[in-house]
This record gives sequence, structure tokens and C-alpha cells, in this order.
Amino acid sequence: MATSDPQPSAHIASSAFRDIADLVRPMVTVIVPSWNSANEIKDFLESLSRQTYPKSSVELIVVDNGSTDGTVDAIRDWYLTQESAGWHRLELITLSRNKGIAHAYNLGYKNCSRSSFAILRGEADVVLEADVVEKLCSVLTNEPSIGVAGARGLLSGIEPPQLDHAASYVNWWSGRVTSIDPPQLVDCDGVLGPAFIARRACIDELHFFFPEDRFFADELEFCTRVKRKGYRVVCEPAAVAHHKGARSSGQMNRTRFGYIAQRETVLFYLNYNSFPQKIVWLMWNAAYGLKQAIKGQTMPLLGLRDGIRWWLSRRPTRLPGAQNGMSLSEWLAGS
Repeated sequence: MATSDPQPSAHIASSAFRDIADLVRPMVTVIVPSWNSANEIKDFLESLSRQTYPKSSVELIVVDNGSTDGTVDAIRDWYLTQESAGWHRLELITLSRNKGIAHAYNLGYKNCSRSSFAILRGEADVVLEADVVEKLCSVLTNEPSIGVAGARGLLSGIEPPQLDHAASYVNWWSGRVTSIDPPQLVDCDGVLGPAFIARRACIDELHFFFPEDRFFADELEFCTRVKRKGYRVVCEPAAVAHHKGARSSGQMNRTRFGYIAQRETVLFYLNYNSFPQKIVWLMWNAAYGLKQAIKGQTMPLLGLRDGIRWWLSRRPTRLPGAQNGMSLSEWLAGS
């Protein structure tokens, strides 16, 4: 008597199992700020649409920081092409002016679904390889002690590919941050750059994503708070993101950008260093600021001074030369 070939039914069962598995995948929220990035953000969105992770378990929240170059229209047009693609949710939040990267991520976090298991921190000038979400989410699901997992970042448009960021380690005395390119998953102090995933429950314990009174989204500050909550921070080099470079910050005045970066860096080290480390770190950075001032570059020293003032007074200091009513983004864009 002839017997039927069991392979088709086995294939159907296997396919059905995969479909069910996709339905129960943990929800991943992708938050990406945009600001005058019409020429960049579509590449990020397209790379997100090519992810092997099922779209039914992904929600995307774009927070636009008052773009004036057609970025919002570009995002809306792309969203229209994705209406039948099966995404769990596509959300666009538009702000009237640039309130900073930190505010954008916090706003995205506040608007993500309650069922979200993890939040991927994206940036408009990044292209993700197709398995980034899959691999980073797997790191969190496989090990509950991990709060943050970062991808290996490469600078795009360079041959051979050049490392942009990976596993970072901090010298708390000098403030020097060293990045290594690990061959396999490693624990580290921070994962710098535009592609890391954070456990939602971990952020809930911290009560916010980034300090709301800052302009920048300091990944090292976030990772430090995560580790001090008892979670691990790791780099997964098998997940790769390609960074085009800081296109948004390139639209700002570089000298003023450096001042804000220094001012906010001071707050980080004064908040998290022990007292002896604070003293040594301040001496190192005062020496650097004086060296730059001798060369005619006074902003690093001003940033150090104003960061200390902010830390002592617990409120932001006045921006050098800022007019009354001028926003931080307007000051950063000035000459």
C-alpha cells in the first residue's frame, strides 16, 4: 500500500509554528528623533522595514524636533507606503521647535505601548543590518540580568570599514573613554552610538530615559544609571549598524556644540564620581581647558565653569552671549 510523503505536512506544521512564534515575540519599540534629516531618515526607515524581526511586534515612534526641510512630509509619505505592511504601530510626533535629543527620546518613551518589552534607540543617520533588532532583542530575552545591549557601529562610506563605536570603558579619574571592538558579546561600561536596545522594565525603574534638563542624549550616563540599578550593559558585535556620521549636529555651530557637550559632561562626572575622582577629574579638565584657552578657544573652559555652576546650583546656567528668549537650539545654530 502506498504511503503519503510526510514532508508537506511537516513543512506546513513547521511554518505554522513559526507564525505562532512570531505572534508571541516580545514587543520592541523603536524611537528615532529627527531634525532636518529629510535626506537621511528614509534610509533608516527602509533598513528598519527590512528587519527579520516581525513587524507585528514592532512599533515605530518618530519624534520630529521642529524640522523645516520637509522631513515631516518625507516621514508621512513613507508611513503611507507601510499601511498594509503589518506594523504593530507607526507613530509620528511633531514638535514646533527643537527641544533637544534627550526630550525627543523621553517623549517617545512616554508614548510607547504598555506592552513594550524593549526600546531600541535609533538615529536618523543610521542604517541597520537586517538582523539587528532580532539579535539585540535575543540578548535581552536570553539573559534577564542584561539591561542594555549595544550593536557594533561602523562608519559608512569608508573602505575598509572603520569602527565608530562598540564596547566602551571609562577611566573615572581622567574621564577618558576607550572603545574596543570585541570578537563576541562582552560586558562593558557603556555602548556609545545610535543603536542600542534597552529593557523597558529597566527604564521604568529609572523613571526616565535621559535627564530632561539636558539637550543631548548621553548614552554613557544612561548606561551608568542602568548598571547602578544592578543590570548588565553588554555589546553584541554580531549586530551591526552603519553610521553616516553626526549629520544633525553638523548643522550646529561647532564651537557652541563643544561648549554644551563639555557643560553636560561635567554634570555627568560630578554626579557619578566619588569625591576623590571628582577632584582629579576636575584638575585634568581644568588643565585641558586652560590649554585650549591659551590657543584662543575659550568655550571648553567656559563649559567646565558653567557645568560646575549648574551642578552647585542645580539649575542650568545662562548661555554665553545668548539673547533674551533665545532657545538652546537657536543659540547652537548661531554664528
